Order: sequence, then structure tokens, then C-alpha cells
Amino acid sequence: MFPESIGNLSSKMKVLPAANCGIRGSIPISLGNLSSLIYLGLENNNIVGNVVPFFIGLQNLERLYLTGNKLEGPFPAELCSIQRLGVLHLGENRLSGSIPSCIGNLTELREMSIAANNFNSNLPSSFWRLIKLDGLNLSKNLLHGFLPSDVGNLKAVNIMDLSFNKFFGEIPNSIGSLQNLVSLDMSRNAFQGPMPNTFSNLIVLEYLDLSSNALSGMIPKPLELLRDLKYFNVSFNNLQGEVPKKGVFANLSCQFFMGNPRLCGAPDLHIPLCPARSSTTTRKKSLILGTTVSAAAVFLILVALFFTWMIWSRKKHVKSKNGTDSSFRMGHQRISYYELLQATENFSQSNLVGSGSSGTVYKGKLSGDNVFAIKVFDMQWQGALKNFDSECEILSNVRHRNLVQIVSTCSNMDFVAMVLEYMPNGSLDKMLYSDRNCLSLVERLNIMIDVALAVEYLHHDYTVSIVHCDLKPANVLLDQDLTAHVADFGIAKMLAQEGNNAQTKTLGTIGYIAPEYGLDGQISTSSDVYSFGILLLETFTRKKPTDDMFGGDLSLHKWVSLSFPDAVIDILDADLVSDIAFTSDENQSRIKQLLVSIINVAFLCLKELPEERINMREVVVQLKKIRAELTKIFSNSHTKP
Repeated sequence: MFPESIGNLSSKMKVLPAANCGIRGSIPISLGNLSSLIYLGLENNNIVGNVVPFFIGLQNLERLYLTGNKLEGPFPAELCSIQRLGVLHLGENRLSGSIPSCIGNLTELREMSIAANNFNSNLPSSFWRLIKLDGLNLSKNLLHGFLPSDVGNLKAVNIMDLSFNKFFGEIPNSIGSLQNLVSLDMSRNAFQGPMPNTFSNLIVLEYLDLSSNALSGMIPKPLELLRDLKYFNVSFNNLQGEVPKKGVFANLSCQFFMGNPRLCGAPDLHIPLCPARSSTTTRKKSLILGTTVSAAAVFLILVALFFTWMIWSRKKHVKSKNGTDSSFRMGHQRISYYELLQATENFSQSNLVGSGSSGTVYKGKLSGDNVFAIKVFDMQWQGALKNFDSECEILSNVRHRNLVQIVSTCSNMDFVAMVLEYMPNGSLDKMLYSDRNCLSLVERLNIMIDVALAVEYLHHDYTVSIVHCDLKPANVLLDQDLTAHVADFGIAKMLAQEGNNAQTKTLGTIGYIAPEYGLDGQISTSSDVYSFGILLLETFTRKKPTDDMFGGDLSLHKWVSLSFPDAVIDILDADLVSDIAFTSDENQSRIKQLLVSIINVAFLCLKELPEERINMREVVVQLKKIRAELTKIFSNSHTKP
């Protein structure tokens, strides 16, 4: 912990680098006595509490790094008084509230990152006075509002990341004046309207992500002229018309355009071919279409009103019967039962991926040859509609690369299903216990870090803490790159903002349930931490907590602890032991130490009392440190990781 006496160090000290030092507790206000500091680096520690106003004494500060801590409360307005501040990194904390209007006073600011916090305001108009910014990261917050034309003032910016927020409205044409922009990420917002033609003015642009918005109109053809553009993603919008063919578009695959059913283009993009039409034919068809629409409008309105009344009546009956409203509350485009039949070849066994207590999962081809997972809920099961609603509610709002993404839904009185991303490598459960596959040490650690990042987001980075309630290998899905995605939110719970605990009668899976969850239904984020600890042990030992060898007083946790730490190799999956055996004696010793560290993280998750367990932010930090060391060992030894 920082001692209060730190303020007694020399007032001439200019640099204080203390990143990744395991510092905990709060920052003492006496730190402000170090008035000559120009560099303060406290990133990736365990610093907690509100940001105290120690900045008032640091008027010479030029670089401030507080990323990756547990700081809470509002944006520290005291920062606005530091006129010389050029670099400000506050990302990956728990800061919330609004961005103060005084931010515009930091006219020397060149880098600013407040990513992965809980800021939930508009950007103040003064923000656009930060004309020296060359790096801006506002991602993974709850920022909202229109993007004003003043964005064009940031002419020095190279990198701008606005992703995973709630910005809406049209993208202003003035964004085309950002001539130095190399990377622009505006994905996962609610931007609408056309893509500005002025994007083609961004002559050094290399990366452009506009996916998962509500953009409409055509893709501007002049984008073909951007010679440096290497990445372009407009998936899941409402775009239409022909996809350009030259420039970056000549090398893009279908995944960058999916979710835009009215786009057309080359066959290899798995979207409809564009019809060959003359301008005369097009005008005639437009006139005919206009006349037809006008003539049919009244008829369709009457029919719609009639069917709306019928559907409302039936839904009301179903709701009273099942105690829940089975209507889907998301904004994703619905898909019909007939389309699902075609996609799965009448739900044939050849397309069956797996089944569980709540339903069955098939793979199917939609939007051309794009493969998706189609989860069909078992309507004979009493909790089907409740689970469907729960998954829809959560997956429609959460956004994270390590959470499975929902694409569409189909629901009527007798059938409910959702369309999800397809994971070609199946579940971690199947991968672990397959005779044909063997996950390496680093691959397993990468998967565990992916899961930890997903759960960290659910617990700490979403507006309301979400408890998954059923973490286990079967609910960890692996894509083509073995990136892990947490799935199955049927019994997940959103904790009320005023408390950190809740009760439930719905239990998770035997072997992964926290003691307090199984005894009296008490759940909290610590319940997921416990399940993650079991998952971590299983991933490296290849032993299920329900294995026949466990019973009575012997559990997976206790079995591992009997060999910990001296004989940790004895409890490892045999495939991992053989891989490690090929390394040098020195590396074997270092790897063993890191394995002890991994198991120790699991033990910290498995404390009997919930309040004694570490949280998922701490899990992520520790596992990432272990991965860095492990990767270094294998890269230096040129041995299979």
C-alpha cells in the first residue's frame, strides 16, 4: 500500500513509474506534494476507492497512467486544472457518471483513454476543443448522444475508438476532415442514416469498423480509392445495394457484410447477386411499385390491425398460462420458422450439434452459405419460455468479444428459437475430452483468460452486475481460432443495483455450484468466481468435478490440494505432462512454478466464504501475468507451447 509518507519524498522527483507492482489500497492525498512530477505510472495495480484530489499539487504533470485498477466514482474534475497534461489513461476502472465540461481546459492533451468504465453521459461541447488529440479511446462505456459536426475539429487524431457505447444519430460529414485518421472504430452503437461519402477523404485510413449499428443506404463507391484501407466491417446494419468491387473490397470475406439482407454483390460474399437492370426498366418498376404500394396501403393496414388484435389476444392467453410474456424484446430482425426449416434441412440429425435440458442446438445456413447455430427451446419443458426470455434480455444488451452474440430469433405460440454465432470447434467440454484433439498449455490458459474477461465484463463493466450462474466447460464455446465465448444465459441473473446478492430457486450444474448457492439459493458475483475456480482446475487436470473418483470427503478441489504445490505435475492432464517433458530442465522448473501460480488462482476462487474469494478483475490480472511469462519461456525455447 502507498504510505502516507510518500509525500515526504523529494519535491524534485520527476518520474514515478510503478506499473504492475501489486499496489493496493487508495492513493494518499499527500502524493500531491511531489509537485515536480511530470510522469506518474500506476497502471495495472489494485488501487481502489474514489480518485482523491491529489492532482491539485501536480501542476507539472504531463503523463498520467491509472489504467487497470479499481478506481470508482466520478471523473476527477481536479485533473482539468493541469494545463500541461498531455497523456491521460483512466481505462479499465469503475469510474462512472458524466464527463465534466472542464475537460476542454486540457488543451495540451494528445492521448486520452477512458475505455471500459461506466461513464453514461453525453460528451460535453467543450470536448471538441481538444484539437491536439492524436489518440482517443472512449470504448466500452455507456456514453450516448449525437456525434456533432464539431468532431471535425480533431484534425490531429490518428486513432479514434467509440465502440461499445450508445451513440446515435447520423455520422456527420465533417468526419471526412480528419485527414490523419488511421483507425476508426464506431461499432456497437446506434448510429443510423447513410455512410458519409466524406469517408473517402480519409486518405491514410487503414481500419474502419461500423458494424452492429443501424446504418442504411449504400456503401459509398469512392471508398474503393482508399489505397491504405485494409480492414472494413459493416456487418449487421441495414445497408442495401451493390458492394463495391475494387480496393479493399476485392479481398474482404462475407463476414464483413453479413446481417445486411438487402446488400448484393459477388458470389463469394454469400449475398444475393445484383440484378442487371437498365435505367428505363428501373424507372418503370419504380412507378409500378409506387402505384401498387399506394393501392394496397389501406388494405394492408386493415389486415395488419386485424392480425394485431388476434396476436395480442393469443399472447395474452399464453402469458396468463405460462406466467411470462414470450414476446421477444430485442431489436434484431426476426426470422421465420420456414427459414429455419430450410436452413437446418428440416432439423435433420446431420445438422444436430448438441442437446441439453432446455433444448437442442442445430447448425444451419442462412444468408447464403453463412453457418449459424440455431438453438431450439423444448416447449415441453416448464422453464423454456423463461429461459428464452432471460437469454434474449441479457444477450440483447451485453457486448463483449468473449460472449456469444445473438443474431436473430423466431417465436410463436408453439415454437421459440434463437440464431447465434456458430462455433466450429464446439464446446470446451468436447475439446477437453476428445481423443482427436489436444489443447496445449498456452491454449488452455488463453481460453481461461477469455472466459475470465467475459465474466469480468458481466460482473464489473455492465450497468448492472450479471451472474451467469452456470459456468462449466459445456457453456464455453470455441471459434475457429480457439477464442472462447461464454454461452447459455438461460438461468443468469441481473443483480439489483442497490445490492450485491440475490436469491434463486434455480440451481446450476452439480459440481460447479458454490456452497452458498447450493445450500440456500444465495447468489452473487462470488458464486461465478467459485464456478470459475472449478472450471480452471478441470481445464488443466482434465478431471470433471463429478468424476467417479470423487465422493465422500474427496472432491476435485481437495484432490488437487493434496499434490499442491510440490507435486503439481502429478495432477496435470497427461497430455500436458508429455509436452512439458520436451523442454529443458530449467524451463520445466519455471513452467512448474507458473502452474503452481495457475492452481493458486483457482484456490483463491474456491474459498469457502464468498467474501474471501478474489474477484474476476483480479483473476484477469493474475492470469495475464502468468501468460506473459509462459509465452516468454516457449518463445525463447522454440518448443511447442
